[in-house]
Amino acid sequence: MNKIFLTIGLFSVLTLTSLAQNVSKGKIITEVKGKGFYIESILKDVTAVEEKQAEKEPYKRFVMDQSGMDLPNNQALYKTVWSNPTQSQGNAGTCWSFSTISFYESEVLRQQNKKVVISEIYTAYCEYIEKARRFIEKRGNSVFSEGSEGNAVARIMKMYGTVPDEAYTGLIDGRKFHSHAKMVEEMTAFLNSMKTSNAWNVEYGLETIKSIMNGYTK
Repeated sequence: MNKIFLTIGLFSVLTLTSLAQNVSKGKIITEVKGKGFYIESILKDVTAVEEKQAEKEPYKRFVMDQSGMDLPNNQALYKTVWSNPTQSQGNAGTCWSFSTISFYESEVLRQQNKKVVISEIYTAYCEYIEKARRFIEKRGNSVFSEGSEGNAVARIMKMYGTVPDEAYTGLIDGRKFHSHAKMVEEMTAFLNSMKTSNAWNVEYGLETIKSIMNGYTK
């Protein structure tokens, strides 16, 4: 009797093992199919209705009414000088670089009779490096943020030179306008981490700052 049960049990195990081996195994794949019905349909409808119901304040801005003022209005009365077409600084604190370099371009034509288009963002890039250097060398006792002054352009050019705008536009990923907010936020966070850890390595710090900027400008 025991031999019969043993034979039946062994047969059952072999049968189950054989069946398990013959079962096809599924595989995991990744498909790009959007965000799904809940987000793309339900939440989209909810958000659209809520936006319509919400009261929106009218956009207000400050303007100057000059209609009653006696102002110069005839350009022919004044001597003008050549300048390159105006370029937008976008959403970046680089007005100091754009305005000063525009003046320099006009001066190059006046003094050298050459028309040049200089990269404003290359100068800003180098200024960020020097701001970071000062922050590290002063152990965090220095301001690191967007913006600078017109005299920084001459200082940076003496240190780093300059390049044509076409060689360094500062625009990547199909952007038409500059935006440095996230870049500056990331650089600031890194420098503050150096301050927290008291790890004031100038070479490492500047290489990291350059690496961050290289991810946002080109």
